[in-house]
Amino acid sequence: MIVNDTDANVLAFSKSFRYVEFFNNKMKKAEFVRMSSYLLNYKGNSWGYSEIAPRTYRLYATPLDAAIMGASSLLKKFQKENRVDIVNTIILTDGDSHPIKFRWDGDYRSHNDMHSITETYWNGDGINNIVDPETKMTFRLKKNMRPHDMTEQFLKIYRKKTGSTVIGFRIVPGSVGRLRREIRVDNEQVLAQFAKDVRKNKYACIPGKGYDKYFGILNGDNLKTANGSFEVTGNETHAQLRTAFKKASRGKVSSRALLNEFVKEVA
Repeated sequence: MIVNDTDANVLAFSKSFRYVEFFNNKMKKAEFVRMSSYLLNYKGNSWGYSEIAPRTYRLYATPLDAAIMGASSLLKKFQKENRVDIVNTIILTDGDSHPIKFRWDGDYRSHNDMHSITETYWNGDGINNIVDPETKMTFRLKKNMRPHDMTEQFLKIYRKKTGSTVIGFRIVPGSVGRLRREIRVDNEQVLAQFAKDVRKNKYACIPGKGYDKYFGILNGDNLKTANGSFEVTGNETHAQLRTAFKKASRGKVSSRALLNEFVKEVA
C-alpha cells in the first residue's frame, strides 16, 4: 500500500513499513544458511541491525498492529500458492505495538498528513469506531483503550477473516511491577499467578489478549544459549548451524515443555 494514495479515514501502513521474508519452504540450502547467519548476528540494539546483513533487513520499532492488519492478504496468498487449507499464524513480539496511522480529513489538518490513531482519539478529534470493510466487524475506541487493547481487536478481525489459529510469544520481565506495566492484566490475582509461573517455569500463558494461546517467555539469562551465544560470520555451513542449535537446546527442560504446549495448539 502506498501511503500517499490512501483515502481519508482509512488505516494505512507508514512509508517505511515492509514485510521482510527471512525463510520459506522453497529456499535452497545456501539461502537458508545465509539468512540464518543474518538472524543470529543481530545485536539486539534499538536500531535492530545485523553487521553482516544488508540494510534492507534492518529492524526498527514495533509495527505489530500494521503487520496484523495486512497479514490476512499474505495468508491467503500463501494458501493459494501452496494449496493448503489450514495455516497457523505465529507472532513473536518484545512489546506493545506502535500506533497505526491513518489520513485525517478534518478541516484544520493537511490532507497529506498521516496521524496516529491513538493520538487523534486522545486529542478528542472524534474518531470513535474502526470498521473492517470485508467482515464488517466494528470495534469502538474507548477513552481508557491502551495499545494492547487495540492489538486484541486487530487479532479478532484477523482470526475472523482467515480462520487461522494465532499463537503469540512475548518476551516478558520477571518482576511483578514491570509485568503490571507491560502485560496489564486487570486482575491482580491473575497477574500474581502469572508472575509466579513465569519465574518458576521460564514461561507462562498470558490470559486473553486476542490470541488462541499467548505465551510469555522470561527474558534475561533464560534467553541465552547453552554455550553463551551464537558467534556467526556468515560463512557457516548447514551442519555447523544445526550443531549450534542442538547445543542451545540441550538440557532445556522448560523449552521442551513450552514446545509441547505449542504443538497441542497447532496439531
